[in-house]
Amino acid sequence: MKKAVGSCALIVLILSLSVFPIYAADEMKSIDKPKEKFSHTVLAEYGTVTTCPACPAASELLYRLYTSSEYQFYYITFVIDKNTAAKRRMVWGYLDRFVPTTYFDGGYMVSLGSNETEYRNAIEKCGARDVHDINMEMTARWENGKIIINLYVENLEKKPYLGWLKVYVTEKESRWQDYNGSSYHFALIDFASNKPIFLFGNKNKNISIEWTPNMEGIESNNIMIIAAVSNIFPHLKKNPWDRPKPVTFLAFYVDQVIAVEPQ
Repeated sequence: MKKAVGSCALIVLILSLSVFPIYAADEMKSIDKPKEKFSHTVLAEYGTVTTCPACPAASELLYRLYTSSEYQFYYITFVIDKNTAAKRRMVWGYLDRFVPTTYFDGGYMVSLGSNETEYRNAIEKCGARDVHDINMEMTARWENGKIIINLYVENLEKKPYLGWLKVYVTEKESRWQDYNGSSYHFALIDFASNKPIFLFGNKNKNISIEWTPNMEGIESNNIMIIAAVSNIFPHLKKNPWDRPKPVTFLAFYVDQVIAVEPQ
């Protein structure tokens, strides 16, 4: 895909928003973060490119909020210009056209730029959402150069549940660096699973996934596995810009998230 070429007016708009244009239409225990009481663990998906001068501030803010342990949330960094799976998720999944843009809970809230008040507000609003009552447990271990992921998903409601399961493989300290030369955190390198999931009411499912590293240089102690279940019924949402034209996308709201570091 070609890079978007903006007019002077668009450049002024971009600078004023502090965002950067991207491509035009192109077996260990779970890590608990028990903070203020949320209905579920929130997930933030952050889109960036390595050439974006406005992105380091967003990267630093997300990492600071995560490491502060104030909130029950995880985040994933999608380095769009370095990873094909990241590009597909952001550019085609969310129809993202500007970075830094962060999608909270599958698009329930969206933040363009790196405003701390907006980020906190998004996390808190997502954490207060009514969600489907889904319980998840997960373990992961290295075995013969592969990661074996065992996932338990339970529907605690009487009604059947139809959702979408995504299992993200991330590097805690990424091989890719931002515009300021700092390593990203929790950068996606691959999806271990990305498929529908169905559960009858008050039923559970055990899922075993085997993931083979898809690139060189992966360090066994530098991996975080993040799994998220989203309701399969979409919501039409608008991305937070109007120029060069408004863009809407289908949001699949997250119901539960869990993360582990493989042994």
